[in-house]
Amino acid sequence: MKYIGIDYGTKKTGIAFSDESGSLAFPREVLATDKFLPSLVADMIASEQVESIVIGESRTLKGGLNSVAEDTVGFISSLKALVVGVVEVHYEDERFTTKQARTLPSEHTARGFLANKRKGISKVAGLADAQAAAIILQSFLDKRRNLS
Repeated sequence: MKYIGIDYGTKKTGIAFSDESGSLAFPREVLATDKFLPSLVADMIASEQVESIVIGESRTLKGGLNSVAEDTVGFISSLKALVVGVVEVHYEDERFTTKQARTLPSEHTARGFLANKRKGISKVAGLADAQAAAIILQSFLDKRRNLS
């Protein structure tokens, strides 16, 4: 089963994908969070034959949902309206993932970051947001594997 990991943000959104077996997550790209985001992600889901979405759930330090969580729900609603077929949606705690991603050396990243330069997103920011999406996705995959 193939998964897409999404680190949704108010300005930029990190994207990661799993391998075909759903075991490993790889950062892919950062997209601008704008009106085109749902259709771009829907196209990625179709082209990569994704069966499940894992999106970061934005929470406060005390564990409650924060203001970005409402935007995330709206984004997922728009995305689901564009996706053909049944695609599961899972939420994964995203606290500290961007901070964690910024501490990783750049060799831990994967393909797709050249697109960021065209979109005016700095390479460092792109690396962190896509890597954060991969961390969110890998956390979910690891938990799923441990429950099996």
